[in-house]
Amino acid sequence: MESHGEKSLNLLNILTAKTYLAKFMTHIVLLGDSIFDNAVYVLDGEDVIHHIKRKIPPSWSATLLAVDGSVARDIPDQARGLLDDTTHLFLSVGGNDALKNMYYLSMRAESVAQVMTIFSRLAIDFLNNYITAVKSLLETRLPLTLCTIYKPNFQLAEQQTVATSALTFWNDVIIQTAITYKLPIIELRQIFTSPADYANSIEPSAIGADKLSNWIIEVVQKHDFNQPQTIIYGNSRNLS
Repeated sequence: MESHGEKSLNLLNILTAKTYLAKFMTHIVLLGDSIFDNAVYVLDGEDVIHHIKRKIPPSWSATLLAVDGSVARDIPDQARGLLDDTTHLFLSVGGNDALKNMYYLSMRAESVAQVMTIFSRLAIDFLNNYITAVKSLLETRLPLTLCTIYKPNFQLAEQQTVATSALTFWNDVIIQTAITYKLPIIELRQIFTSPADYANSIEPSAIGADKLSNWIIEVVQKHDFNQPQTIIYGNSRNLS
């Protein structure tokens, strides 16, 4: 039989091991859409997940569960692929939810109020799906970080202006959700600021993926998830 001292020592060893694992055995998981799953739009090894894997310590790991084309409703299914050693979740979704409604931008309207009403209703639909997605991830009790939707990179000035304005409805949902649940945010509109950050009009380039990977690692290393609070990362400075 173990003595009291041996039991205390074993308990201490277990607690020390758990502390070590929590500090050093980090496993980052990316969920969402092509903002993370951008491999098809860049050269081999220059997508977001490969940039992360290249930069993290040897004891860390990173997994891509995000799937190009996904919408908010797909996130609970993606979450079923989480492994037991996952430590940090990052969610970037909403762009495709917005894209499927962009045809409203070319419709004839009797007034600005009519357009605003339509987009407000679309945003409510997105809110319901996004909240469901976020709750499915919160149920894991793992640290979760949300990402906004960056501006598109359309060549036509009018198209760029209209699309950027419309996306504020979806981004407002994301930001308000982060505030409600006291989650950190990576503000992609402050990271994707140059045409070089895009592979086309709406997908991240290798350069954009590189910048985004830096901020993901920054959140893991710097954000205190033991103190629930909404902090915006990516604001007006780049990491190298």
